[in-house]
Amino acid sequence: MKKKVLGVIGSYLLIYLFLFILIPVFYDISINPNLREIGFIVHFITILFILAGMLFFTDNLLIWFSCIFFYILLLGIYIPKEIYGIGTWGLFNNSYYAPDIVWLGVLILILVTLFWELVVWMCIKIIKRLNHNNHKV
Repeated sequence: MKKKVLGVIGSYLLIYLFLFILIPVFYDISINPNLREIGFIVHFITILFILAGMLFFTDNLLIWFSCIFFYILLLGIYIPKEIYGIGTWGLFNNSYYAPDIVWLGVLILILVTLFWELVVWMCIKIIKRLNHNNHKV
C-alpha cells in the first residue's frame, strides 16, 4: 500500500515538475502563446504520467483521488506567473494578470487532471476486462 501511494505521489510530482518547472525553462509560453500547443502539452504530460502511474503502481482510483491533495499543495507553493493562462483575465491582447483569480485556473487544472484520471482508469479497466474475457474463451 505504501509503495502504491508513493508511486501516485511520484506521478503527481512528475506532472508538476514537467508542467511548471521544466517546460517553462525550455519553452517560453509567454511569447506568442499558441493555445493548441499549450493545451496539447498540458494534456499530453498529464495523461502520460497518469497512465504510467496507473500501469506501474496502482489503478485504484480512490488512491489517486486522495493523493491529489499533494498536487494541490505543490500548485499552492509555486506557479510561475501567467503560465498556461492561470491568473490571466480577458482575451488575447486585452488580457491582464489578476492574482485574485489564480485559484480559478488551479481549480480548472485540478478538474482537468481528475477528468483524465477517470478516463485513463476507465480505459485500463476496459482493456483488462477484454483481456480477461479473451482468456476465458
